[in-house]
Amino acid sequence: MKGEPKEVSDVAHISKPQDRHLSTSSSVNWQTLTTMNPKRTNAKNTGKQLEKLLDAIHADYRLRGIADLEKVDPPVRVLGGGFKRRVIFKENPFLDYMGAIIESGQLLMIEAKSTADATLPCGAKNGVTAKQIASMKRWQAAGALTAVVWYCISKQAARLVTIEDIDITLDHRKSVTWETAIEIENDFDYLAQLIKIKQPEKSNEIGA
Repeated sequence: MKGEPKEVSDVAHISKPQDRHLSTSSSVNWQTLTTMNPKRTNAKNTGKQLEKLLDAIHADYRLRGIADLEKVDPPVRVLGGGFKRRVIFKENPFLDYMGAIIESGQLLMIEAKSTADATLPCGAKNGVTAKQIASMKRWQAAGALTAVVWYCISKQAARLVTIEDIDITLDHRKSVTWETAIEIENDFDYLAQLIKIKQPEKSNEIGA
């Protein structure tokens, strides 16, 4: 990634690695999201705060030798120059975060979403879009671990949503409810929870 490394000290203190176990406790936790700036409560600002928190969580995974993930910015096209210069943001073919489990090299594709209330629309612009759903299916079919990390402002907590959860939801309704999303058992440790669900036979190998 170009430029200087992102600062995470304003989000949470990242402890030094103790081992490779995903379930090892850390000072990074989802409650940090609600205390970073209590005056900022709208969905847009909380989305940026969620991004900062995920950057801190991913830095912690990296330090402990568990996984390496980076934010994927959408590609841009620059037209013209000077005062006539225009920047066109093109469609992102990936999800919000892309990386790999360090020991196995398995691809990780993670989408981050925040909502004001306890429902996550599926197939709509204000939630997980149809193209993001298609991207999750495409990359999972190719062998990647994919999921949505969903932060709910009213609940002040985060949960996981898999592509299977979305498919089941779309058979009956248009939004995933908080009750049907997957609870993240160990504070921030969404990756351990994802592996426990998707690959239970491997969860003990990496401490999930």
